[in-house]
Amino acid sequence: MDDLLEPIAKVFAHKLLRIPDYQRGYAWEERQWEDFINDIEYLPKDKMHFTGTVVIHKQNGDVTNFQDNQFNTYEYFDVVDGQQRLTTAVILLLVLRQEMLQFDDLKGFGEGILRNYIEVQDRNGQPAPRLALNRDCQNFFYRTVLERGTDIQGPKIQSHVLLAKAKEFFSAHLAQKRKQMGGEYSQYLETILLKVTQQLGLIVYPIQKETDAGVIFESMNDRGKPISELEKIKNFLIYRAGTIDLPDEHNLVEKINQTWTIIFERLMVAGLVRRNNEDQFVRAVWLMAYDYDRNKWDGGRSIKNRFSLKRYHNVDDETLLVDLIAFLDTLVTAATAYCDILNPTHSDAFRGYQFQHDLRSKIMEEADRFVRLGATAGFLPLLIATRIKFPKDGEAYLQLIQLCEKYAFRVYRWLGSPVSRGQPRLFRLGYDLFHEGNLEDIVHGLERMVHRDCSDTQFKDRFRREGDNWYRWYGIKYFLYEYESHLAHLAGTPVRMPWEFLEKSKKEDTIEHILPQTPDEDGYWLSRFTGDKYERYTHDIGNLILSYDNSSLGNKTFPKKKGSPGELNCYASSKLFVEHQIASFDDWTENSVLRRRKEIEEWATRRWQVSMPPKVEVIDEPMENILARADNNGVGDEMRALLEAVKDMPISPSARTNCISFRPDFNWQRSVFAVYPEDGFFWFKVRAWNMAR
Repeated sequence: MDDLLEPIAKVFAHKLLRIPDYQRGYAWEERQWEDFINDIEYLPKDKMHFTGTVVIHKQNGDVTNFQDNQFNTYEYFDVVDGQQRLTTAVILLLVLRQEMLQFDDLKGFGEGILRNYIEVQDRNGQPAPRLALNRDCQNFFYRTVLERGTDIQGPKIQSHVLLAKAKEFFSAHLAQKRKQMGGEYSQYLETILLKVTQQLGLIVYPIQKETDAGVIFESMNDRGKPISELEKIKNFLIYRAGTIDLPDEHNLVEKINQTWTIIFERLMVAGLVRRNNEDQFVRAVWLMAYDYDRNKWDGGRSIKNRFSLKRYHNVDDETLLVDLIAFLDTLVTAATAYCDILNPTHSDAFRGYQFQHDLRSKIMEEADRFVRLGATAGFLPLLIATRIKFPKDGEAYLQLIQLCEKYAFRVYRWLGSPVSRGQPRLFRLGYDLFHEGNLEDIVHGLERMVHRDCSDTQFKDRFRREGDNWYRWYGIKYFLYEYESHLAHLAGTPVRMPWEFLEKSKKEDTIEHILPQTPDEDGYWLSRFTGDKYERYTHDIGNLILSYDNSSLGNKTFPKKKGSPGELNCYASSKLFVEHQIASFDDWTENSVLRRRKEIEEWATRRWQVSMPPKVEVIDEPMENILARADNNGVGDEMRALLEAVKDMPISPSARTNCISFRPDFNWQRSVFAVYPEDGFFWFKVRAWNMAR
């Protein structure tokens, strides 16, 4: 195998390497850095170590060669695969250079590292990087990490942070070696330099066309190459572009690369750089655009099957090209929507509404509230579809995000249902909105889901339960924070406790029991809460508040907890409005708890109220009558066949067999509906039909 390996020195020789913009940014972390340096440390002398594969593509264009100030010629190559290990090697070499410059006899090696792996100068003395990262990372990498300039902005995205940490990791490693090895340290540096440049072996695949990269990746992925589903899809599409045979140039590969450039840029700006973000994103697009059945999603293989040679065997390549371009266009717009959903406060979030400042602020506020619930996955296709179908209608998005938050809270937090509940119907709503674009139907469908999966009666019943331990409830932080937000809004000021602080803090540090969990010794509290009332009300929602001062308040009497304005560590002088509210009470008794619980119940009922959608009208009429009436109105053969098909469909228990259901605001002559199995009030649209045609 050694005959197939090229040392890093040869990979860089006579080349200027460039990471294309369509690739993700630097993503290696400490585990990979440790493996990398350990492989080097324990590598036997004169033995090549297989480090991985590198796929390079010679750049096309007018300028393909570079000549330095010593008349050496270099060719430009794109690194299609292998940027993580090459970037890591350059960072390690930079740190080695900095160490070597401290020794007179090693300074020549240090200068060689600069010239061979970091930068060369052209004949005018202008520097050219030996390895340039994509445009999101290059400036930070070159100026800050490699210290070849000045950058006062600091890291802006996660890839910048990882690049800086990689340098810190290797610097710390060498500092420890310097301390351990003493006088032998300079020889150690020489040995490590030799191993990095001459003994780390790479299998290099030079490709002639970018479409060849897809062929290579198609064979590598099945052998377990650890890349995301999004990357697998890109590689397959590049491969598929190479199979399209049209008389004119289609530039599909360029569009694929541009699409992935945009996707990765938007994910990085939003801080969504994990592999699971990429996989989740492309899954949401698939569920929205191609198949809402979550059980049929099979990662990149689903896309491969959707655009396979077999599927398009009898279809002309022009149709395939149109379908692929439509998929790419959907990915681009969906990437913006996805990032805005999961990070609604990032700098570019909801930029489409930037000229509607108040509306944009309200959307960001509601979207941030929704994300705090931590149950976003089921709503992604629906919210992405809303942005795509109604890109300028901020009011539509605001309405949907508010409904999604209410469903998530009532079903997943209030009732404690698993987040898988309702997902099939949510995915279907997203699919229907993307394909049909009927916002009113979708809103009513989501409203029906809310009332079916958590009725108003179920919502209010929680306040009727005696002795319920609200303190142990998973949603207690979110609930109390929303109540504090409500009080702050009434006062016309922002919340004075950041959600991030509350989220990271322990309950015992930020949630105060007014009636304390451990009563004081002098009997103050037990004299007010006699018998079983102490156990009943300690963890009642009426007895719980947010607080910065929980540890200092402890089990003090109510007068001491209440305090006076200006006094430290008391309700009356707190930053939080809820504590000011409690300070208005004269005493804290059973009646106080019940009164406050009633106030909270009334607020919560209003806060998470969802309108009742129009009721479904079930026409209890035999199908034969409907078919006869359709015939009398001149229905064509195609429409009659559809009606016959509806007749045989399963009907939910809310309708009788062989009957058909209609929304009351739709004329039966224009739109035919059947009740979708198991969904009760959820509509399955069979076919829109306009008699005028």
